[in-house]
Amino acid sequence: MIGFEVRFPELERLCKLLEDLSRDIKTLKNRVVPCRTWYSLKDACDLKGISYKTVCNKPYLQPSKGKPDAIITGRRMWKRETIFNWLELTDHEITSIPEKNI
Repeated sequence: MIGFEVRFPELERLCKLLEDLSRDIKTLKNRVVPCRTWYSLKDACDLKGISYKTVCNKPYLQPSKGKPDAIITGRRMWKRETIFNWLELTDHEITSIPEKNI
């Protein structure tokens, strides 16, 4: 069999644009959300722009419905990825997540 290469310049250009866009989104996330490993509930509320007191009184609205990823110096803390996921959720989406999926 004779080998040959079929090239699709438009498809290659689109793939390159998608890679660039993905890199730009990661860079933007790192600028918006401080690059730390652990976040407290106060930190998370500040990032989401919501009332800390309201979220304290409604644990089901907290990241992972109030279940921390770890306890550090006596404080409930969540990992960066957990906070990223939580930041994108609305109240309705948070309350519709079954308990077994947190």
